[in-house]
Amino acid sequence: MTDDRDRDSYLFAQIIQPLQDDEDAAAARAALIRAHELHPPMTDAERAAAIRANLGVRPPKTHTGGEPFTAAATIRIHEGFFSVDGAHPDGDGSIFTTTNYQNRLFALSDTGVVVFTGLNTGLVPIRVEATREEPPMLDGEWVGEASIHSEFGIIDITSFEDAAQIRSAAINGPGDYRVRISARGRELHYDGVSDDLDEVYVVQVWPAPKAGPVLLVEPPNT
Repeated sequence: MTDDRDRDSYLFAQIIQPLQDDEDAAAARAALIRAHELHPPMTDAERAAAIRANLGVRPPKTHTGGEPFTAAATIRIHEGFFSVDGAHPDGDGSIFTTTNYQNRLFALSDTGVVVFTGLNTGLVPIRVEATREEPPMLDGEWVGEASIHSEFGIIDITSFEDAAQIRSAAINGPGDYRVRISARGRELHYDGVSDDLDEVYVVQVWPAPKAGPVLLVEPPNT
């Protein structure tokens, strides 16, 4: 067995030194570029599909969409948040893990939007409006927007221990959607416990190209 010095000498002689020649280096770069073009890296979705195939797991069912609707639900909040999410319940994706972006109303997760509630634990009423076109902005104390992608044609409203019993808001099936969250009463039971139903949310969802997240309205001096 060779020692480290012999191995390093071999690597230099067989790999590094030949690439120091300009023509060889150019040829190697060209070969790498051709290989990348012929076999580009898999996307996260492709990688997840390949893992499911290797494990013999059926892919989640894709939903094709439906008609516009407005629906109301009440969900139980725990730990001060709920999620508007494009992940399939049986699919891949981290629903409640936030990314680097957040403002005072919401944060982005890998697959959707995590909305921060004022109360820590309790019940909040949520109205969901799923439309084909951008709806008028509502008069809320807090209003924010973000884009999410629904790979399987599902957008659900869930909390840490509950889910809104309404159908998917992804009425155009798989694709990109804009989500607008309007809120009132977030200061009434801040970090407390309440089932008074006076902290209210409206979630508006419509098909739209991806755009950056934005906080449109927030109370002054809060």
